[in-house]
Amino acid sequence: MFRFSFRTRDINLVMLKKKGIEDLIFDLDNTILSLWNNGLNLKIKDLIARAKTMGFRICLVSNSNDFPKMSLICHELAIDRLLIGRSGGEVALLSSPAFFKFRIIYRGSRPKPWGLGKELKEMGISAERAIVIGDNPFTDGLGAFLAGVSFYWVLKP
Repeated sequence: MFRFSFRTRDINLVMLKKKGIEDLIFDLDNTILSLWNNGLNLKIKDLIARAKTMGFRICLVSNSNDFPKMSLICHELAIDRLLIGRSGGEVALLSSPAFFKFRIIYRGSRPKPWGLGKELKEMGISAERAIVIGDNPFTDGLGAFLAGVSFYWVLKP
């Protein structure tokens, strides 16, 4: 399944639920956060809160090494699943007290299928019941396709 929205905050959660989607895998940069502002948009916060209320499980994905930013975003959104794509990330995350609640999964870089596919299996996420939401069809979209996961393309938060 392929879907498109101009903005992340306009994602149709009801339609995704009707399609049997259970897990929303959000890219962090330029999908949850604007490239020009590290703060969270209130409408993004509302989208995540509504998704949780509807029973979706939420996961953030990032290839960033900006662990303090990822920690703040996960804390602010009460998200405990974070996939990271840079080497050395697990050590840095696990050695920081701010990250003790996060479940850190395999360092697999998108769009490589063995990265995202292994991450999903380790988290108990079924490819048929998940969707990757991201701004870049060449990393987020291709990674989702190669792992057998649906993709929801957004242009900006």
